[in-house]
Amino acid sequence: MRVLLAAVLAVLTAAGGALAFAGEGEGETVTVVTPEGYKVASTRREKGLIVHQMIPEGETLDNWQEMLIVQIFPFGGVEMSEYEAFYRQRKLPMCDETSTTLVQKGRENGYDFALFNTSCSTAPAARRETVLIKAILGNDRTFVVAKTWRFAAGEAEMATWTHYLEGVSLCDSRIAGVECPENGMGGG
Repeated sequence: MRVLLAAVLAVLTAAGGALAFAGEGEGETVTVVTPEGYKVASTRREKGLIVHQMIPEGETLDNWQEMLIVQIFPFGGVEMSEYEAFYRQRKLPMCDETSTTLVQKGRENGYDFALFNTSCSTAPAARRETVLIKAILGNDRTFVVAKTWRFAAGEAEMATWTHYLEGVSLCDSRIAGVECPENGMGGG
C-alpha cells in the first residue's frame, strides 16, 4: 500500500490534470466550489485518477501564478497516520528545499482529513512555491484539493484559502439519510 500511495501522491507534485464533474450521483462525492474569479482550465481522467485544474481568469496553464487542483485517486482505506508520515517525508521534485507542516487534522462527516502547508524554494533562490493541501481519506477513493501559488503566499492568502479548504467536504450518497450536494465531484 505504501508503494501505491507514494506513486499516486507523486502525481500531486506534477503539473497537469483535471477532474470531471460527476453526474452519476452515486457513492462518495467531494464538494468543491469553483472560486470566484477562477475558471476550469482542464479536466482529465487517467488510469483511474481524476484531476481537475482551476486557475484565475486571465492566467493560462502555460503561464499561471495560482492554481486550484482537485484530485480523486482510485483507492481508499488508507490510514491517515500512513498518509501523514509519507507526506511529511516527501520532497517536491521541483524543489531544492521543501518544508511541510501539518496545519490540522480530524474527522468530518465520518472521514479522516488533514490539511498540510508545504513551501519550497528552487534555483534561482528567488523562485518560491507554496501549496496548501486538504486530503480526505474516503472508503472507496482518496480526495486531495490543493491550492498552489508560484510565490510565497502571505498570511491573508493562507487564511482565506484555509477557510476555503475547510468548506471542502466528502459525503456518500449510498448512506441512508445522506444527501450530497448536486455540485459535488465524484469518482465514478
